[in-house]
Amino acid sequence: QGYWGAGRMIDIVYDGNYKIEIAGHANSGEMGKDLICSAASILTVTLDKLYAKLESLDMLESRTSIIEPGFARVSCKPKECYRGGVRLQTLAICEGYQILAEEEPEHVQYKTA
Repeated sequence: QGYWGAGRMIDIVYDGNYKIEIAGHANSGEMGKDLICSAASILTVTLDKLYAKLESLDMLESRTSIIEPGFARVSCKPKECYRGGVRLQTLAICEGYQILAEEEPEHVQYKTA
């Protein structure tokens, strides 16, 4: 697991199956004021809150959330009847990561496993 400042880039991996893993730091600004890290963080927290909401609505079989400085893993296992909808919502967040990586390739790398 990485820690803020340990890496020179944010690495984001989507496994294609409801799991996002993020490690590193953009190092594009002062600690606590790095806008690129803030953008990646807000997407991650949004996905985490989305999965928590779906869990509260009994749409998930399970949910995992680890968010700490420099590392995050957010995942869920939707109930079969909700998989399509959850996938679309997950892909919308992943589109945000992809845009961030395209706009800031020296600071963010996004890939699908």
